[in-house]
Amino acid sequence: MKLGKRWSVFPAAVLSLILSAAALGQGSGGSGGGGQKGRPDRVVVTPGEVLTRPGEPVTFTATLFDSAGNPLEGTFTWSMECQGIGSINPTGFFVPTGTGQGYVKASSGAVSGKALVTVADGNQYESLRARNSWSNRLRLMVMPTDTLLLPGQTVQLRAFLVDSNGVRTQTQADWRVDGNGQGSVNENGQFTANRKGIEMVQAVQERFTARARVMVAQSAGDTTGGDSIRVRFMTRDGRMTGETKRLREKGVLKMSGLAFPMDGLNGGDIAFPPGCVSGNIAIDVTLPENAEIGPDSVMFPRGILNGASFSVSVDGQTMEPFPFNTPVQLSLPLQAGQLEKSGLSPDQVGVFYCTTAGLDTTGLTNVVVDTGANRVYCQAAHFSTIVIAEKGTVVSAVGNHPSIQPEKAFLHANYPNPFNPETTIRFDLAGSLSRKAEVSVYDVLGRRIRVLFEGDCAPGSHTLRWDGTDDQGRSAGSGMYLVRLETQDFSQSRRMVLLK
Repeated sequence: MKLGKRWSVFPAAVLSLILSAAALGQGSGGSGGGGQKGRPDRVVVTPGEVLTRPGEPVTFTATLFDSAGNPLEGTFTWSMECQGIGSINPTGFFVPTGTGQGYVKASSGAVSGKALVTVADGNQYESLRARNSWSNRLRLMVMPTDTLLLPGQTVQLRAFLVDSNGVRTQTQADWRVDGNGQGSVNENGQFTANRKGIEMVQAVQERFTARARVMVAQSAGDTTGGDSIRVRFMTRDGRMTGETKRLREKGVLKMSGLAFPMDGLNGGDIAFPPGCVSGNIAIDVTLPENAEIGPDSVMFPRGILNGASFSVSVDGQTMEPFPFNTPVQLSLPLQAGQLEKSGLSPDQVGVFYCTTAGLDTTGLTNVVVDTGANRVYCQAAHFSTIVIAEKGTVVSAVGNHPSIQPEKAFLHANYPNPFNPETTIRFDLAGSLSRKAEVSVYDVLGRRIRVLFEGDCAPGSHTLRWDGTDDQGRSAGSGMYLVRLETQDFSQSRRMVLLK
């Protein structure tokens, strides 16, 4: 398979935000607050974007805010998210020494913020300064960014222009909603909740756009407690990158602080509306199987811009795809300027499930390509592998991938699961020589009913399909089955559910 689109080593230019427990609105003053300062929510680094030259230092400052925008006292640790363009000292003093692009990062406890730094010289510096007006770049933001309401309640949204020094000025904007009728917004930015779900509210001013998210709960009972959700970010060899995230329904998971090769997901998030699950779940996030990981880059098949695989388990049992009671909202980041570099317009890009049969949009709704925030939003009815791709992209069906050599033997979760009438099973074998392997299906009593493969097998990734029949061609009944991979020195089993 020919691969294209190389990832930059730098993540998208977005702040790492953590959703606080938003107060429920009452009457026309829906967002609450009362002037009291809350828990730390985000760090704002100023200036937010810098163009400089080697030998011309820049002093950065950082401010800690709560979810209502109130400044808090805080101490900061400064670091660089790139190598070779310069160094930063403990007070935020950055000294550029080379050319390139990267981020300075200020952290205060569990929250952090970033600023984009471009170091250029000669004609490149003059060209960038003239083209992008670096002396006073502006962006639009909406506050509050995340709100939880009940039907009939309101929240007052406000739009701000933010300059390159981080100075905010409230401004007028045109308001609209990008959702499925969960509420409405008037010309002054007051949003009124209508029915359960997630709504995106958009502010537009000239060439600037910004969005805020509102989650609408069904009842007051939905706004307290909620089932727990544990999220881990995993490499293909089973190593965890970053820390385990724990939250509950009505929370927003911010993807941040992920190291290579998962850093392409930094800047994305997942919003879990109240009632989306019916029990505690665990989610493992990995890169899609069709992404090839090099020493310092991640390569996707041509036409795919980004993606992730979401494996959900309940009580230790993997369910793929995992259906939600109410669709969750997922946003995946794009590189700054990625659409322009690819020659694509926003209406040429979509969000898809990547399946063995190709790309499918069934169950993915409310897709919004936000070029201002370099994100693509969608609402997902279930979790499996989800990618951002150019519309019309053709992805080959799952098969052997000998060019991607696994580091160890592994039996992947079958897809789909539950299934009817057939499911796909993928397994990996490591090493450099062929070895004897067997893949078989067993019933819950431990009886082997079908041998899917038996014989010598080359190293690499391999795919099998089970059509729900036994070795005699008879249809298996509904229920749970085990698929088992065995070699001379390895064995692993997975549960499968056949539903008829």
